[in-house]
Amino acid sequence: GELGTNTQGWKQALNAFVITYPGRLDQKYLLPHTKYLTSPIADAEMHVGAARAYAYGAVETVSAALEAGVPVTQQMRADLVLSRVNAFRTARDVAMQMVQLAGTQAIYSTSVLDRLLRDAITIGQHVVAGPAMVEIAGGLAMGIEPTGMMAGLV
Repeated sequence: GELGTNTQGWKQALNAFVITYPGRLDQKYLLPHTKYLTSPIADAEMHVGAARAYAYGAVETVSAALEAGVPVTQQMRADLVLSRVNAFRTARDVAMQMVQLAGTQAIYSTSVLDRLLRDAITIGQHVVAGPAMVEIAGGLAMGIEPTGMMAGLV
């Protein structure tokens, strides 16, 4: 579903750098610039892993509550919303990091990085990932139920 697509997008951005820019990864270039290349990729993997763990953890917690017939709490709902927003933001940040790492090569038509970054930015503009959702999730965490049209989204 949606989470799987986002996860694939993150990995696409990471993999696109490694696959599309082999000239940057050859031994002649790699040895003197290992930290320049490996640190940003490791950082991206760390953020993707954290976002994935939060998202799956939130889904599993709600699933377990529903299976047990236990009411889903406001905090569980807040975590579902915040983990989704975090996943979208992480996808955007990782794509941007890979574009920056690739440099001007990322803007050529042969690169998928530019498209992946635009996709990540676009999905982050969706109502389920925007600033209003963060505000609603903060309210839920404080025990405040959302009202109006946004109430049906959480």
